[in-house]
Formats: sequence, C-alpha cells, structure tokens
Amino acid sequence: MKNKIDPDELGQMIRFLIAGGIVVVVQLGTLYVCKESFGFATMTAVIISSVFDMLIAFIIQRTWTFKVTGKKNVGKHMGFYFILRAGTYILNVIAMYIIVERLHVQYMIAQIILILVFSIISYVLTKKIFAL
Repeated sequence: MKNKIDPDELGQMIRFLIAGGIVVVVQLGTLYVCKESFGFATMTAVIISSVFDMLIAFIIQRTWTFKVTGKKNVGKHMGFYFILRAGTYILNVIAMYIIVERLHVQYMIAQIILILVFSIISYVLTKKIFAL
C-alpha cells in the first residue's frame, strides 16, 4: 500500500521552503544595506539583519505558510518561534564546529547538510508551534 502525501501538507512544505528562501534574501539584503549603506560594524549589521530576519520569517511562516490569522496566541507563537530559531542557531554553530574542525568535513558541504537537517526539524517544530 502506497503512502500518499496530503496535497495540503505538500503545499505547506513548499511554502515553508519558499518562505525560507525569501527570508535568506531579506537577511542578506539587510546585512548588505546595514554594512555598506549605513556603515555599521560587521557584527552590528549581522545582529540587526538576524533580528529582522527572525521577525520577517515569523510573519511569513505564521500567516502564509501555516495560515494562522488573528492575534490569538501571537505572543506565545512568537516566543516559542524565537526560542526555536535561537536553538537551531546554537546547534548549527556547535555542529559546524564538530563537523568541520573535528571531523574535517569541508565547511560548505557541512553547512548544506545541516541546512537540510535543520530545515526538516524546523518545519516539524514550527508546525507544532503554530498549532498551539
């Protein structure tokens, strides 16, 4: 018996990936503008672009990907979402250190693998967050 993917679930997964791509472009654009146009120090620009990235990602994922509307639970959703993003960021840094520095895997290959792994984890957990 074949397992069929629910078309709504598939659409949600595709929207999640598209939203992630949009957010990457927004983050890189914000980083560039902060650094090159406003002359912020690199780390200041990174922090600003990361915070902006999380806000934009939250809005897009909540309203478009998972189609959550209204203000109900927005604070709870935002809190858990930011904890998830911070957690995956910290785990990514730790995993990159282990994979690149200790296992001597090329850094781009390591990051691509981790992006795939954390995308799956993030999708599952983000879906649970927005179902609260």
